[in-house]
Amino acid sequence: MRIFAPQKPGFSGVPPLTRPLRAPSIPCAPRAFCNFGTSSNENRRAFCIRAALIFLILLTSLAGCGKPRTEQGGPAAGAAVAITDSFGRTLNLNEYPKRIVSLAPNMTETLFLLGAGDCIVGRTDYCDYPPEAAKIPSVGTITTPNIEHIISLRPDLIVGSTHFQKETLEALENLNIPVYLGIIYSDYEEIFDMIMTLGRIVDKTGVAENIVRGMRQRKKAVEEAVQNAAEKPRVYYMISYGDAGDYTAGRDTFISALIKSAGGLNAGDDIEGWRYSVEALFRDEPDIILCGALSGGAQALAKTPPYNRLKAVREGRVCEIDSNLLDRIGPRNIEGLEMLAKILHSGLDISP
Repeated sequence: MRIFAPQKPGFSGVPPLTRPLRAPSIPCAPRAFCNFGTSSNENRRAFCIRAALIFLILLTSLAGCGKPRTEQGGPAAGAAVAITDSFGRTLNLNEYPKRIVSLAPNMTETLFLLGAGDCIVGRTDYCDYPPEAAKIPSVGTITTPNIEHIISLRPDLIVGSTHFQKETLEALENLNIPVYLGIIYSDYEEIFDMIMTLGRIVDKTGVAENIVRGMRQRKKAVEEAVQNAAEKPRVYYMISYGDAGDYTAGRDTFISALIKSAGGLNAGDDIEGWRYSVEALFRDEPDIILCGALSGGAQALAKTPPYNRLKAVREGRVCEIDSNLLDRIGPRNIEGLEMLAKILHSGLDISP
């Protein structure tokens, strides 16, 4: 049985990409465009028609461009902005992008907060905040976006984060579409870096600085409020359980860092990654079990053996929280930190 509803691409409840993404050394056709049989004339004709349509779209989107919109390598003279992403890939943007496709919910939220929501022309199915994002056309999922749809939107830039696939990167770069990847692993500073970088990309550096400054103040207020707490409860962040497997946040995850900043001890710190076991859960029983607000976790656990024998379940210490505030690692994450601190330490005053 699964209780963590947002356990789907685009959330950090599953392991992020851990290997650097690199463009291929030689150009090759995107894998999605090459899926035709070796002996089927119909498939070959279908492929040719599809390729021709893509070619026509490219001609339309690139007409009048005498040079690529980006160059790989070191900072270029005259570039509007030169940025380096999480994998050390340098992009020199000749002008500030006006047509952005966001392939990550945290990127979409950040762009809207920066005041650049009107620059987003495409999003994923999971980019549902703020509500205005729903009006933007979807290009599919994070792991399998529709490349043809992306091309038709004539983007100046693609932005992505956790769950972005190597094959997607190769396909987009083969089509000369610049891609910025901002991956956050376990360091809060990486959030600030991502916000500042996106601010530079959309010419909103001042706005980004104000956002980061406010987040730093609120984070400091939480950490100061909990540093002298009488107890640091052991917290088990329940991603899934039962038939879906026992998954939680290990010591090398961002969730673990959040629990510590909120004045708690992460029960999953005895592992790396996400896979846990029911045996370990009973061996070192947590003081608090945390699960998604939409999961109905408290009621479900109370009816599900052997989990209903856990002390935290029997004593009513299964707490629900909006998991998007924790899993979508971006500006709203500070709200998740404050909410988490209040759950772990009732009556806590965390005013900045």
